[in-house]
Amino acid sequence: KKVLITAIVVYALSAIGSFLLFSNILGTTMTGPVAQPKKTASGKLLFDPTLPKTEPCPLNGALYSKQQKAWWEKHSPLGVMIENSVDARPQSGLTSADIVYEAIAEGGITRFLAMYYCQDAEFVGPVRSARTYFLDMISEYGPFPLYAHVGGANTPGPANALGQIGDYGWVGVNDLNQFSIGFPVYVRDYDRLGRTVATEHTVYSSTTKLWDYAKKNRD
Repeated sequence: KKVLITAIVVYALSAIGSFLLFSNILGTTMTGPVAQPKKTASGKLLFDPTLPKTEPCPLNGALYSKQQKAWWEKHSPLGVMIENSVDARPQSGLTSADIVYEAIAEGGITRFLAMYYCQDAEFVGPVRSARTYFLDMISEYGPFPLYAHVGGANTPGPANALGQIGDYGWVGVNDLNQFSIGFPVYVRDYDRLGRTVATEHTVYSSTTKLWDYAKKNRD
């Protein structure tokens, strides 16, 4: 009996000691500062790939590290209009989006609304004009999601995308219209596709540029 009691006491003390020790270590780790992601010369964010992926992205449930979560919680969801005509392919940045919507724009040609929040894209485009139905989609991401586009219809009627942006109260707040922002947030790249294309297929940006601009000029 004495041996059994002694063993139980030793086990209990060991368990309590281990719990206190690891609780202290984990508590320090969880409450300590989260390292900022590194950034390449071109602006691409580099997150530490060795960190455990424990944090679900609110948009699609994919798991990322606490470092990445600390980063995405500092900005708003960002939607970018990307065209899908033959002259626009291959597009840039779609594979980095958390969610991609596709709908017919005109003439049977579709257009994409690429939503970014938990990931960044070093190069996004070609960026094209706003459409009313995409505005309905992006409005589901809170009252003021960031919306990047190049102009849009502004004549009275059901297709008046710019008028709808105004009705939402987004102008000068979360609307990132290339017509009012321009270079260097938006750039024209005539050589990316390796062939001659019309000017409307040449506007590009990056999520970092768009988020940085919004932080400085739209808060």
